[in-house]
Amino acid sequence: MRTILRGLPFLALLFALPTWGQIFEAKGYNPFGLQLTKADTSEPAMRFIFYDLDLDGDKDAIIAGIDSIDQQGQSFTFKSIKYFVSVQENKGDRWNPAFESRQPAFPELLQMTGFVYPAAADFNGDKKPDFVVCCDADEYLNLSVRYFESKPGGGYNSFAGEQLRLNDFSAGSFFVPEIADMDQDGDFDIVMSGFVRYFGEGSEENDVATMLYAKNTGSPTDPNFVGWYQNTNGIAAFLNKSAFFMAGDLDLDDDVDLFSMWQDDINEDVLFIGGIYNEPLINGKANFVSAASFLGLPAQIDDAASLPTLVDLDGDRDLDVFLLENLLTDTMRISYYENISCTGQIDNTVTKSGSTLNANAIGVEYQWFNCNTGEDIPGATQRNFLPTTTGSYAVKLTDVQGCENISTCQSVVISATNDTQTDLLIVGPNPAKDYVLINFKGSEQIDRIQLFNADGRAVKELNGTGNMERLELSDVTAGQYLLEVTAGGQTTIRKIVVLRQ
Repeated sequence: MRTILRGLPFLALLFALPTWGQIFEAKGYNPFGLQLTKADTSEPAMRFIFYDLDLDGDKDAIIAGIDSIDQQGQSFTFKSIKYFVSVQENKGDRWNPAFESRQPAFPELLQMTGFVYPAAADFNGDKKPDFVVCCDADEYLNLSVRYFESKPGGGYNSFAGEQLRLNDFSAGSFFVPEIADMDQDGDFDIVMSGFVRYFGEGSEENDVATMLYAKNTGSPTDPNFVGWYQNTNGIAAFLNKSAFFMAGDLDLDDDVDLFSMWQDDINEDVLFIGGIYNEPLINGKANFVSAASFLGLPAQIDDAASLPTLVDLDGDRDLDVFLLENLLTDTMRISYYENISCTGQIDNTVTKSGSTLNANAIGVEYQWFNCNTGEDIPGATQRNFLPTTTGSYAVKLTDVQGCENISTCQSVVISATNDTQTDLLIVGPNPAKDYVLINFKGSEQIDRIQLFNADGRAVKELNGTGNMERLELSDVTAGQYLLEVTAGGQTTIRKIVVLRQ
């Protein structure tokens, strides 16, 4: 990696600034079964990407790197480099990852000439990974980005940079792709960081640190890129100090920050590490304004390291860090630094009472969602939740720091055990005003009655003593409610409407 900037004053700036409360702990090498190479030491990884490929709630590993380089007496071209892309499936869970051995994957990404350095995100809304890869190379060694979009029947459509209306980069340039919602409009944008090579008189080379931004003006299911915009969003103030950026929400405030790496011209064999934080403008546009160091991460690493990967692998939302160190040596390794900013995992236990789901955690924000679709349930933001349809449900829990945990999915059946019990239950009047009568004509007595509002919160509860019960509603506001009646160990749900004059 070439020296690409001049910036020791930035190092002083990093250590002079207060650090947001992120703390990292070194947790060892090659964790969770991740394979830096194959068993025979071939195919050394250059980049790890984490994506839930099988939609089971945990992140699988996509690995890209160099398979081999043909050096048999011919001049070097990009065709001399053979790349690989593999996958390691996560057989653990979102809190305890455990990766299976490598399997070849995504062969379409290898059908290009140039670097195969990918980034992944779901651009078209089908929950499959789409890829932005840098870089295609033409016969003059000019470079361009390539986009691979998943097809409904499998495989990928490939789009060259010119098809995307994204300009090429001059020969000798180098860029690393990242994907992030930079403007908080709900779709993914492309960010490229690295350097542009300029040629002066006498073929003098000058590498200039540059960030390129392609704004997605389409939608979450139909991307359309506009760019490249150079050095936008306030990043120009840091470009004499930083060269490569990895995007992620470093301070858990729901925007895109940048994990930064750079070199200086005094010691070209050292990479420095720091963060650049985002304070978005009122329209959501990214606005990079401050820098800080990290506690527990090395302030500098050897130049034989690859760019890090940021990923939440322990299910608490803060971003852990993987560094690939000592590349192409006998001591190659993946160094794992766990982010312990989110101390004390939030209790994600959920209990089920009849059809009602109850989160045990208190003092946090709740968002219930449908496990089958992954979509949030509008208004389901209370500690208790009563689904209105049969399905599988879980809750996302977020504390005041922005740390989170997610419960396991719970299956709920919204029906009686049989039609007979439904026929035996009589509820009226409906609509109701001051009360509602619940009459169960079966042989069992009513065990419990619960009334839930539209947010899934229990607003009334009554323990039964017989077959007929009266539930008072005079203190209940007007609206639609679900009445859950349990008798003989079986539960029946009825919708009722409460009216007020």
